[in-house]
Amino acid sequence: MPRHARERENLLGRVPCREADWEERGGRVVIRRPAPVGRGLGALREGIRYVLGPPRIRLDEVGSRAWHLCDGSRTVGEVAELLRREFGERVEPVEERVGRLMEVLADEGLLGLK
Repeated sequence: MPRHARERENLLGRVPCREADWEERGGRVVIRRPAPVGRGLGALREGIRYVLGPPRIRLDEVGSRAWHLCDGSRTVGEVAELLRREFGERVEPVEERVGRLMEVLADEGLLGLK
């Protein structure tokens, strides 16, 4: 099995949990990016990314629904299946789409993956 397929499979079994402040505006989730903390070159790099990036991330309809489902009670795979049931063909390929969303949010420190 290729490495990326194993990583995606492993991700589907992990449990996402929101770790950032957020609000809802116009039916969409808006996540506030937290300022980085730390010292050294890694912190400097993260600080530059923070300053150059948007202070808030506005999710689309599907991303907003996924965010609501990331409450620490279900796996990424379960979130994907619920989105498939709710949005149908519009979200396909749902595992890839949700997996990528979770990776991006986790990389930004907005979502934890247990």
